Amino acid sequence: MLLGFRNEDRQLRTHVLNTIKTLSNVLQENSDIKSTKGFEAVVKVLKSCKQEATTQLFRFGLECGVCMREPQETVGLPCNHIYCLTCIKNSLDAGRTSCPRCRQQLPDDFQPHVSEDISASVKKNAEFRRCCNGFFVDLLSAVCFKDNTPPAEGVITHLLSYLMIETEHKQIHTKVLSPFEESQDKNPVVRSVILKLLLKFSFDEVQKYLQQHFSSVEESRFVDDGDRAELYALYINCLEDSIWEKMPLEGNKAAELQCFTNETQFLRLFLEEDTSAPATVCIQHLQHIARLRVTLTMAAKLISDRLPGNNVPDRAEDFLNMVIKLCEDSGNDWYRVYLIRKLSESQGVEYVQTMMKNPEFFWIFPEEIHQQNEDGGLMDQYLVYGEEYKSVREAVAKAVVDGDVEQIEDACERCTASPKNRTVFLLLALFREVTTLYRSENRGLHPTPEQCLEFDDLIEGSTYLHQAEVRRFASALVYNRLGALTVQPGSAIMENTITELIIHLAAVLLTGNHHLLMPLKHLGLSPENMQRAFIPTMPDDMLAVAQAAMNYQGQLTWYVCPNNHPCCVDMCGMPIERGRCLECGEEVGGEHYTVVPGFTKVQLHEDQTRPGHILGDPERRNNPDALDTKHMSLTPFTLVRLVTHLAMMLGASEKPEVVQQIIQPPVKDVSLFLRLHIIKDLEQLSQALGKGADDNITSVHLVLKSLQELPRASSTTIDPYLTSKESRNTWETTVATDIMTPKLTDLDQLLQEANGNIRNDSRVSSNFIIRTIHGDDFSFLASLQQCSEVDSSAVWSCRERLSLLSLTHIMETNDQKEELPLLWRFLQKEREFRLIKFLPEILNLQKRLVRKYQNATEDIVGPIREFIDQQTEMRQWYQKHIETFLKTWNQLRVSVTSNEIKIPEEFCSRDLDLDSDLQYLLPRRQGPGLCATGLVSYLVTLHNELVNAVDHHTREDSSDYTVSLTELTEQHVISYDVEKDLLPLILSNCQYSLECGHETMSEYDLPRIQQQILTRFLQGKPLITRAGIPTLVNMQERDYETIFKTVHGKVPQRALSRLIWNSVSRQLDSYSEVCEALKIVELLLGYLSMTGGDPKMKLVTYLQEILKMDQNINQHILKAFCKCDLRHCVCLWQVLSSLRSEKMLQLKREPFSGYPAEYQVPLTEENKTELKRFMSRGNVDQWLLEMHEFLLLRLGRLRATEDYNPSWSLKEAVGAYMDLKEVEVPPYVEENFSENVQLSHIIETWKYTITAKQELMNE
Repeated sequence: MLLGFRNEDRQLRTHVLNTIKTLSNVLQENSDIKSTKGFEAVVKVLKSCKQEATTQLFRFGLECGVCMREPQETVGLPCNHIYCLTCIKNSLDAGRTSCPRCRQQLPDDFQPHVSEDISASVKKNAEFRRCCNGFFVDLLSAVCFKDNTPPAEGVITHLLSYLMIETEHKQIHTKVLSPFEESQDKNPVVRSVILKLLLKFSFDEVQKYLQQHFSSVEESRFVDDGDRAELYALYINCLEDSIWEKMPLEGNKAAELQCFTNETQFLRLFLEEDTSAPATVCIQHLQHIARLRVTLTMAAKLISDRLPGNNVPDRAEDFLNMVIKLCEDSGNDWYRVYLIRKLSESQGVEYVQTMMKNPEFFWIFPEEIHQQNEDGGLMDQYLVYGEEYKSVREAVAKAVVDGDVEQIEDACERCTASPKNRTVFLLLALFREVTTLYRSENRGLHPTPEQCLEFDDLIEGSTYLHQAEVRRFASALVYNRLGALTVQPGSAIMENTITELIIHLAAVLLTGNHHLLMPLKHLGLSPENMQRAFIPTMPDDMLAVAQAAMNYQGQLTWYVCPNNHPCCVDMCGMPIERGRCLECGEEVGGEHYTVVPGFTKVQLHEDQTRPGHILGDPERRNNPDALDTKHMSLTPFTLVRLVTHLAMMLGASEKPEVVQQIIQPPVKDVSLFLRLHIIKDLEQLSQALGKGADDNITSVHLVLKSLQELPRASSTTIDPYLTSKESRNTWETTVATDIMTPKLTDLDQLLQEANGNIRNDSRVSSNFIIRTIHGDDFSFLASLQQCSEVDSSAVWSCRERLSLLSLTHIMETNDQKEELPLLWRFLQKEREFRLIKFLPEILNLQKRLVRKYQNATEDIVGPIREFIDQQTEMRQWYQKHIETFLKTWNQLRVSVTSNEIKIPEEFCSRDLDLDSDLQYLLPRRQGPGLCATGLVSYLVTLHNELVNAVDHHTREDSSDYTVSLTELTEQHVISYDVEKDLLPLILSNCQYSLECGHETMSEYDLPRIQQQILTRFLQGKPLITRAGIPTLVNMQERDYETIFKTVHGKVPQRALSRLIWNSVSRQLDSYSEVCEALKIVELLLGYLSMTGGDPKMKLVTYLQEILKMDQNINQHILKAFCKCDLRHCVCLWQVLSSLRSEKMLQLKREPFSGYPAEYQVPLTEENKTELKRFMSRGNVDQWLLEMHEFLLLRLGRLRATEDYNPSWSLKEAVGAYMDLKEVEVPPYVEENFSENVQLSHIIETWKYTITAKQELMNE
């Protein structure tokens, strides 16, 4: 386990166990691995361990006797010496007939061949060495370079020596960081591992060692003079990573402002010093360049944020002014080059070109760029089609000038591409050269009627526009009649970009008939055919998916526990044993086919997956619940969604009212709605790919091009209209797997080729801004020639941006999902997992709110904002915790409602804010409070999901280590901060290497990232049980019937006399007094149900002498209770609970808020007349009391309408309830209460009767 060695390898098992014992003894004697002595002791054990393993596997060691290296294609001789196949062949060819080492003669018929057994041993030896070296590197990371103190100088000296090896011929070779003198590089490679370890500490502490490393590399001449810029870039990358790792968190405003102050001070000192390049390059100079890169990156972000017109903080303004001074006074325009490149990365080339015309940003651009008069052409990303498209485009451009459209047809004829490709070339060229002219503010530059007529001739006669719908589209391009896509002067750059993508897709769909294109073709060209379609990438009903998966295993009957969590019973569907709900711990199941109380059968959850476009507000797309990729890889999924939105936008350009009917909930401006979704798609794609703005758009054009190149299929099962969820899921999975994923695998190479075509386009290649951003030849910028040898395009180039989405894309591209399953699972739902840390905070909020309102005398009404404003001592505490709740709920809302407790749509269809009802914060088993209960439950599910994944990965079982929500603390939950913990961890595992004659390569050590995420964040956490989940129990949710039955058994009960009843009612005059009295009686009932008591003991005496509560009770309430005995408690509860509802009616408040609407049907005039007649026949108080109790205890339950049909007779329903209690129904009720009054009228009947009785008494 310590070495990562597999136990099943028996050959080396004993040796490994002995090594571990030895290592344990060494560590006991030399526990400080940071010291030279301790470090050397551990290395000695590792070397011995490795050598002994090699000796066991190879009698004479693992070294070719000719080349003296580890053998390649290993051959074994009869004497057991081993050689490379090539080496021994050369020896035999030279006439030698014996072993080159021991001179033993070889048999006459000896033929060298690769030995499978020896090859297996070589592989085993390499694996063992890898395990030992992995342990060594882990030891460095976890012990030697841990905390704030670097290891001893002797340790670092040893480590630096491990990067190189001197051969017997006095030649120096590079090798991986390892204490073993093996696996030297054939070609010199400079690696960043030791640099990364050293830079965990402050630069000042390790500068000496960094310089030592740098000097040794330079002196060894591993890198040619032509590759020095790449070498400097490697060091600068490491230094820059170290600076970013120590940056303050985003969102910490005070720290961010302090950071601006620090960088402003750095720039001021830098400018005060001699900014000219030093005579020789040193590590200090590279550190300055790294910090300048960081500073300029911060400035680029500030400028980008400022573009929409946002203001920047004062200290940030001072920082920006100092950056301006750096660019203007330093005499080094490489700073401007880097700033321009960073702005282009985030905003795109076209935006940078527009900035040059804004005086506010003149300072960014070198003087030579300002002096260039020409604007330069726009980048043409249709050049992904290469030279043949370009030739058609040039022909169209000439035709615009000279009117000769025949040359366009000639250019198409000369193409070697397929006819449909030529049609695509022609359509895209018409857009690029004709339609875009309409963007000009100068109408004189728009196509003239004469020019349009010339193009009409082309459209009508071209061989490549033979289809009528293609000709109509070509004509729309020439006349700019494109509906919502019509080109307008002054359009925003992003709007133009989206239009270009849609035109590209339109050309592909018009010319393609592949079965996989059909759904997109219908969406874009005939959306009326997709009115009931299940639109691709829309979310499924996850609960239905889970139930379907479980039902697949056999027939199941679904139930819910008392807390509404779903459970299932197999076989006949009737329970034969008891169990506990996995969600909350409540008893479920039953015995002898009889269910336990509260375990209720329910209908199988119907699949709520809806057709149409149901993503909703684009602004919610960053929430984790909107990032479900439906088991597809993220990047292909994002591309499928983007192409779907582009197709819908194409359809909406001509038929907006048709596409509008596909979108749910409805939107007013379909084009704006879809455009915002496309922008969000592009943003998420950029994060996933880690590409800049222009490369991101080019990637999409490459994908659209691939749609046009689909091979013809012989047969298909694809439903072109996507009429079911299953057909939709089949289509999107097929497209993601067969089209998107292969294109992404080769994306970098395809991008390089496409960018070469785009940047070499004669229209833009002379443009200085394009050359600055993408070129390496800076001869046009004179100031760059006098700079340091460090300053070069390679050093001042932008690196691909790190994000968790881009890491996911790297895993997809490298096909490492199965190799690193824990990391893959973590990354798939990381946006949700990061929210687990808020569980304790949300739990504390709910516990406090439950304590506050469990026995509240007032109704809980009003918005959250009002509640916060009413707080005095703890306002800030509530403000902070409630903001955490709202943020977490809004991000997980859809996931909670799809995967956990079934929450009615009326409560979860929108995000919550401070103006939402306070009821949403109060955890309940029904109503808006289900949202609070569901959120805690889902956070527990997320936590347990990761804990179980860790168990599966480590093959451990932590099921015995559990904590309940009652005892949960911050230490129990998985908790990390993305900016502070996760991204620095990933960045520290990004290693750089420079092989002689090659560019600097970056590579993420994904296995180590997985291991460190496991050990730092996930391992050692308990499973969380839902026992003790906070719940605010309504009166109707308490099991009063059981309490009453228990009290009856221990303290026989009887009804209050009419006189005592009236006395209590009159003395408790206010609503608050009634509530306080009811709370005392409920407490009293709880004690009596457990302890019993003397039925004739006075209630006040029991409160004073047994419970010692008299000091805490209002004397007015004690006086009201003075004539009551313990035998009156149940009746007293009936009277007070009814009186509470009466008082609420008097205060114009609703006593039955949240009850099913089915029981609140208004009375008819005939009903009211019958009730008045009933009231005149006798005293109705006892009947009203029983009706009220039935209302509270039976109709306030979950799913009450399933047990008590609203169409039943009210008299029969309440009468049956009284019979169960063995209470006689009054004769006057049997005789006079109308049969026409149904249970649906019960609430209005009680309220009407109470009100009428009060009015009668007041007359």
